[in-house]
Amino acid sequence: MSDSPESSRTSATQPSTQPSTPDHVDPPPVESETDVDLPAESPVLQALADAVQTLREALEASHHVQEHQRALLDKLHAEKQELREAEQRRLRDPVLRDLIQLSDTCVRNSRQWQQRSDIAPDTAEKVSSVLLEVADDVRLTLERQGVEGCAPVVDDKFDRSEAKAVGSVPTADPTQDGLVAEVRKSGYRLGDRVVRYSEVVVWRHQLEGGQESSAQRRE
Repeated sequence: MSDSPESSRTSATQPSTQPSTPDHVDPPPVESETDVDLPAESPVLQALADAVQTLREALEASHHVQEHQRALLDKLHAEKQELREAEQRRLRDPVLRDLIQLSDTCVRNSRQWQQRSDIAPDTAEKVSSVLLEVADDVRLTLERQGVEGCAPVVDDKFDRSEAKAVGSVPTADPTQDGLVAEVRKSGYRLGDRVVRYSEVVVWRHQLEGGQESSAQRRE
């Protein structure tokens, strides 16, 4: 037996008694670890603080070790560089001194050829010029190696760190005592180091009768 039209309309208009389910449901809140209240004297916090302090001390110790290692490496590098330079000087200085001596010999021989009277003047002049050219070439070679000539000037104060006294000249003037009277040979420097000392003659004050002054006797 079929339902009547009235009953169908009644059932369609009456609301459903079953509860409706929402389309979206928020999950229940989850408590994070930071939301957990811990007492001030919690062993967990104390252990964490101790671990942080231990890590900080380990980092500081590692930093000190690295600084010490860096300083040690710098010192070793400086010593190695110093040894290398000393070895270079040991091998180079004799060659430089020989070149300086060669230049001096050429200049000296050039003067001797100019004074010779047993040969034609033109020949002597040519030989002298060639010797001076060789001396100039040697000096250029020295300059390319960083070697520079240095010599005191007459009447300069004698300086033992720059020159070597190879003779003395007496003087009655006390103001000349210890001054350079003559330069025999020029010196040479390589940077701040003397490769060859200048050779000079120095004034020495003497009293009447040839006696040295009291200042000279103390020297």
